[in-house]
Amino acid sequence: MELRNRKIDMGCGKDNIDGYLHLDRRFHSHHIEGRRNLRLRWDLKNGVCLCSGCHMFRKESAHQSPEWFHFWLEENRWEDLQYIMCVRNEIKKWSIEELQIKLLELQNEGG
Repeated sequence: MELRNRKIDMGCGKDNIDGYLHLDRRFHSHHIEGRRNLRLRWDLKNGVCLCSGCHMFRKESAHQSPEWFHFWLEENRWEDLQYIMCVRNEIKKWSIEELQIKLLELQNEGG
C-alpha cells in the first residue's frame, strides 16, 4: 500500500522516504471499511497510508474523527469511496485458490 500511495501520507501530505516519518517513523495502513469485512479486507481501494497522527492521534484523524475522515475521503478518494459503498454489503467467502490469486496480485502491485 505504501508503494501505491507513493510513500506519502495521504492525510497531511508529508513524505515517508526511506521509511522515516513523524515520531514512530512508519506509515500506518488504515482500512476504510473495517477488516472484518472480508469482501474488502485485501482490496487496495479499501486502504489508505497515514502517519500515526493522521491515523489515530490528532483531533482530525481517521479514528478520532470518523466524520472528518469521511469528508476527506469524499474530497480525495471519491471513486474508491463510491466503490466501497457499493460492494461493502456483499458477502464473500474466499477459497484457497482465490486467496492465492489475491496474494499474487498484491505482490505484483508492490513492485
